[in-house]
Amino acid sequence: MEIILHPKYLFALNKIKEFPFNRDKKEVVIKILMKGMVKDGVMRAPVVVKTKIITGKYEYYFVDGQHLSEAAKRLNITHLECFLFESESTSEIVNKMASLNNIGKKWTLFEYVNAFCGTGDENYFKLKNHAIVNGFSIAVSATILSGSAISGQGCNKIKYGNFVANAVNSDIITQNLLDISALVNTNSAKFHKAFLLFFKSIGNKYNHKK
Repeated sequence: MEIILHPKYLFALNKIKEFPFNRDKKEVVIKILMKGMVKDGVMRAPVVVKTKIITGKYEYYFVDGQHLSEAAKRLNITHLECFLFESESTSEIVNKMASLNNIGKKWTLFEYVNAFCGTGDENYFKLKNHAIVNGFSIAVSATILSGSAISGQGCNKIKYGNFVANAVNSDIITQNLLDISALVNTNSAKFHKAFLLFFKSIGNKYNHKK
């Protein structure tokens, strides 16, 4: 098996930007990294991508290592060697970011949605808003807005930037589900999914009033 060895280059840390969909930095992580650097020096390298997907011109962004970079800056380290790759694929960048950050805690579907919202994708804005406003899970809202069940391989559509909100009856189904949830006094994702499966199974025979 051939392994890609990405090159490393020396970067001025103030020249590398953060994507709008980067996870928020945590102070406790920064302080732990600072202590480690003081004791052992810098033992790892950030991952940087060269891309123009955000502004239309080539710039450098952290894919992994924003905590490390912040810790270094606070210790007056101005330059670090960073792994570098180039990409114009939003999906590739988001999934590399998710993969590299999965060591501590895997990305949720909501974090994938946030990431693609950060690129300006209107389908993901609509998905995020629908879930928040109605109190649905991302998978439930995605099922309603796309017209197909989102689970298993369906979740990969969200993760790889292929989600499209194009169901023609999404407003009706949303209201029906809100009505039923209020009637039985539950807002669980399990109930929501069960209703959507039931709705799909009987198709045009569904009678909401009944």
